[in-house]
Amino acid sequence: MAKKLIQSIPAVLAVGLALTACGDTDGATGATQGPSISASASIDKPAEGSVDAAVGDCSDSYRGQMMAFVPEMVSIAVDAAEKKHRFLATCFDGAPLRTLAWDPRVNFGEAKPGINEALMEKVNNARALGLRQPLERMIETTPERVNGSGQLELLELLSQTDGLGRAYVFTDGIVNQVDGIDLNGASTEDIQRIVRRWVPRMGDGLQNVAVGFVGVGRGSNDTAKVRKAEALFRGIVEGAGGRFTWAPDLPQLSS
Repeated sequence: MAKKLIQSIPAVLAVGLALTACGDTDGATGATQGPSISASASIDKPAEGSVDAAVGDCSDSYRGQMMAFVPEMVSIAVDAAEKKHRFLATCFDGAPLRTLAWDPRVNFGEAKPGINEALMEKVNNARALGLRQPLERMIETTPERVNGSGQLELLELLSQTDGLGRAYVFTDGIVNQVDGIDLNGASTEDIQRIVRRWVPRMGDGLQNVAVGFVGVGRGSNDTAKVRKAEALFRGIVEGAGGRFTWAPDLPQLSS
């Protein structure tokens, strides 16, 4: 029995890593690059709440912090595998609606011919753990095509991602984009004005979606600006019907 188990481990890892390398090629998540982010025309449209996203802020001001969050991103992938969800990952710059591409992406809910459910669980776990290097490459190589940190546009893009149930955004939270806000001198009224402008852009795409901003404040030397950023993003996510978390470290993964 022990010999069979030992022999099966390399096979599971080999299958898992091979599937990870292939990623999710069916395009069912819809969000690939630029405006092609709706899966409404897809035959294999993901079920509501079945998509988990890990998103990194790869602006020049925050990219240096991102590598420390790779283990947390892998944890999100492992949890997605356990739940048989789809896992999406990407980095964003100052204009994600135009520049963002989901890569890597893996459909852990997809059955593979000839693999029973028990083995598939092990394969999916191996696939999730095997994402460490692709995530590191993502952080290292994703270009900053547009300067800045477009968290507001990112929320709009997330609202257009079919099946999204959980999104973890690794960022300092300091927005720097066109149609955004300068938090340095922003008043409470200024923040509320921007919230009122952006909530309608979410439509109903964030209804019941859990959005977590993780790593907030790292690298920032202005506590007041961080507080203003929290008020801004909490106002938008909760105003659009989502659940919002603001934390320096990855909180307990929600269901």
